[in-house]
Amino acid sequence: MKAKISKNVTGREIERYREEFAKLPIGSISRKTIAGKVRYYRQWVEDGRTRSEYLKESEVDGVRRQIERRRELAKILRAWGVGKRSSSMRDPAVKTGRELSDWADFVSGWDFRDVFPDILKFLRWPAESKVLIVFGIRRTGKTTMLQQAVRALTREEFAKAAYIKVRTGDTLETMDDRLSRLHRRGFRYVFIDEVTLLDDFIDGASLFSDVYAPMGMKTVLSGTDSLGFRMSID
Repeated sequence: MKAKISKNVTGREIERYREEFAKLPIGSISRKTIAGKVRYYRQWVEDGRTRSEYLKESEVDGVRRQIERRRELAKILRAWGVGKRSSSMRDPAVKTGRELSDWADFVSGWDFRDVFPDILKFLRWPAESKVLIVFGIRRTGKTTMLQQAVRALTREEFAKAAYIKVRTGDTLETMDDRLSRLHRRGFRYVFIDEVTLLDDFIDGASLFSDVYAPMGMKTVLSGTDSLGFRMSID
């Protein structure tokens, strides 16, 4: 049974919910057939890597309920303003305007990777329910290509562009809040770095293609976890 969200909440109630939230498992449950046998795993992202835990069939329903309960508690805590950033405060993870320009200008004059034209082609292609994924091991130039793509935007496109740096502990709900605010402000080109650091990325990555892409938002996702990307696509 879902908990009722009350506006009249005490500090003790908030602390009780936070303690319960911290003890519950994150991630999602996947079902795989290996050598003809069905196996279940809990998967989540930790420190930028996809983690996996084998579950006995008898454990699946219980773990699924715990994951759903954690998501429910996250919504309740956000409704109470716990861990929620005020909309009047600047989000340090998001760069736009002059700050974005200064960040992108750092790579002025650098050579382009062979795949760079594919990014520009995606940004200029008519809107559709797709996102562009840029992945590879660290120090191979993923962020550099995002900076170069920002520099390649026209003045009109740049005015609608934003860069988001995902941090450990961020969730898809955090990202949904950021994208929603950016969309309301007219931003249509979003570059998201280290996206696989999101705690529940594999389970809910369709947020980008199924929700914001149809709304006209061109989103480029960058990350090091190629397995996480593969699982999110599946």
